Amino acid sequence: MEQRRIEEIAELQIKNKEWQRFMEHISDNAVKNGTISHLTMELTALCTLQCKMCYVRLDKKQADQIGTMRTAKEWIDMARQFRDAGGLTVLLTGGEAMMRPDFLEIYEAVSKMGLFVTVFTNGTTITDEVIEMFKKRPPVLIGLTLYGASEETYEKVAGVRSFQKALNGLDRLLSLPKINIDVRFTACTLNYKDYKPLQNLMSERGIVLSYDIGNMASVRGATSKARKLRLSKEQEMEIKSHLEKVSAPILDAIHKKDSESAEIISEAEKENVKEDPLETRRLHCRAAAFGVYIAFDGRMYPCDTFSEPYFTEPFKEGFVAAYKRLQGIAKEILVPESCAKCIHIMECGPCAARLIAEKEACKREGVSCGFEERR
Repeated sequence: MEQRRIEEIAELQIKNKEWQRFMEHISDNAVKNGTISHLTMELTALCTLQCKMCYVRLDKKQADQIGTMRTAKEWIDMARQFRDAGGLTVLLTGGEAMMRPDFLEIYEAVSKMGLFVTVFTNGTTITDEVIEMFKKRPPVLIGLTLYGASEETYEKVAGVRSFQKALNGLDRLLSLPKINIDVRFTACTLNYKDYKPLQNLMSERGIVLSYDIGNMASVRGATSKARKLRLSKEQEMEIKSHLEKVSAPILDAIHKKDSESAEIISEAEKENVKEDPLETRRLHCRAAAFGVYIAFDGRMYPCDTFSEPYFTEPFKEGFVAAYKRLQGIAKEILVPESCAKCIHIMECGPCAARLIAEKEACKREGVSCGFEERR
């Protein structure tokens, strides 16, 4: 990558870090003061893709059996209750949030409330109307996930040949002025070899590709093959090493320009870091501490990786009452005892939500999590 391009990317990354510092300051204060700052709204569990490792996607029949999708009016009112409670940032996600015909109605109304809005997408739903709205009211961040570098890979992973459509969506978003985009590659055994050509495509666009290799067990009624499609340690390291090599000159340029842009750990997290993360079986994260996740059917969870019975019902109780009750529920959540005692626990991490999901999947599928095989 030529030096001029490296310098341009470094400047953009520094701006992103500045925004990250600001957001961490907000979340730190929320944790310290016991207030809410972030809300994730899963506008739909349906998607334009059918990725085999997705832990939240539902088909229409599954979704109808679980609950009723909330209306635009209901979501807008919920966002207003969140703002009035002191909230500042909203993430609109799915499924594929922008496949809703009324997405722009929801987006515009939430944006006009003065909230900082982030949108997650797979890139296949970027219409002329979306581009015009984002020109008028740009989100603070767009998170776009890619699943390969060819139509053939997309067909294997997502069931449809939508690679070019997703790439075109990304290019349309990149044409917008002052747009902040984070592009992520979700890797599994079906697509991980695409990391090199995909990074090459992103480098041509001045993007440092990030990656997600920790495929979650499915939650909230979703079904996936995530546990069977996880990468081996060797495959994970292959991707990580390549992407680190690609990003090294950019990180060097960032450090020369901004010494504070090293790995950021918020002050609140510094205070909460424990020598032994498994000192107790309770939550060691910020789930429900400063933000919450509301699923498509209106149930509020501590984060996107929790399922029943760890929820409240804000559309019945009201946002504040549901949030306060959820904080109480979160304080009682425990890591499964068998996981807490497992010598392989750090292979899947001490995240209580993930461990609970893995435990449920073990029961449902009749097989172990498989992490002991990766040592």
